[in-house]
Amino acid sequence: MDIFYYGIDNNKGGMEIFAFNLIKKAIEKEPSIKFHILTCFEDISFKKELLSLGCEITILPKRTRFFSYYKSLKNVFEKADKSNSIIHLNVMTGRNLLLFRAARQSKIKTIIVSHSSSIKAISISFANFLFRIINKNFGTKVGVTKEALKVISNKIDENSFVIHNGINQKLFAYNEDIRNELRNKYHIPDDQFVIGQVGRVSYEKNQIFSCKIIESIKDRDNVSLHLFGNIQDKSVEKFVVKNKLQNIIKIHDVINNTNEIYNMFDLLLFPSLFEGAGIVLYEALANGLHCLVSENVPDLGIQTNKITRLPLEQEKWISALNCFKEERDTNRKNELVGSDYDLDTQVDQYLKLYKKLIYS
Repeated sequence: MDIFYYGIDNNKGGMEIFAFNLIKKAIEKEPSIKFHILTCFEDISFKKELLSLGCEITILPKRTRFFSYYKSLKNVFEKADKSNSIIHLNVMTGRNLLLFRAARQSKIKTIIVSHSSSIKAISISFANFLFRIINKNFGTKVGVTKEALKVISNKIDENSFVIHNGINQKLFAYNEDIRNELRNKYHIPDDQFVIGQVGRVSYEKNQIFSCKIIESIKDRDNVSLHLFGNIQDKSVEKFVVKNKLQNIIKIHDVINNTNEIYNMFDLLLFPSLFEGAGIVLYEALANGLHCLVSENVPDLGIQTNKITRLPLEQEKWISALNCFKEERDTNRKNELVGSDYDLDTQVDQYLKLYKKLIYS
């Protein structure tokens, strides 16, 4: 079985982690599967790991080179064994109209995945509207939530499914010993209230908002904010230096032990301007961490009192932070109740879908 997988770029964020975990686990469960990764990036995330798993990586021209990009896609699909192949498009919106057109013309059975339900931009909303019209009867649609599915499908039927994102929940279980080790490593006093944000430091992740509210909270001497992620937006560092906040705001680059870092926090901030998969929220909830989340983050449908959603209004976040700081949460247990959000369940559902499409 050949899976032509599109949707991994050069930023090791939630979407890439989602894709890599799915591919790795699927190959472990079904060694006969061959993944062909289609990407526009030479330095694709998890490149070394994907190659070691036996994946084939095809570098396409940039999407802005419309003709070359489209021609390369058609060439790849024309060489495929159509009776034993599936195109898996791990894309968020309808912006990839050329990609959808090439897949549709190939006659290869196609899966289209939607991760986001909180798209505000008019241009993207219009692209999704066009997508739903043009691709009404094309492909099998998958949403990570019911709301995400509605972005790409006007109806729920036998060709539309909800498959939740999944993580290895055991890796993110709260561990007091690891908490103490990390706090010692980062020179954090036992009684300090640690606020964390995980994800690339960029415009859409909105770390500048986090910095501004930390600057404004009362009694901040015993509070610190730690930002972990690939640093793309230098304005965050400039803001911290300009306002002399280096003692309470720490910016760290990418780390390899993301699953452990949540133990160090007392609260997770997630103030994204827009968001796709929201994997960070799954990870934090598996750790039992309370999460202060913007209304732009998709609703996961998880029943928990550990998520507090607020509009991006600075005063409301400052007020919430002051309350959390006074009443530190010590009850840390997995909030992802049931198996719907477990990686094994997610992979089994995709494998079942692959086989259904191949053998139907």
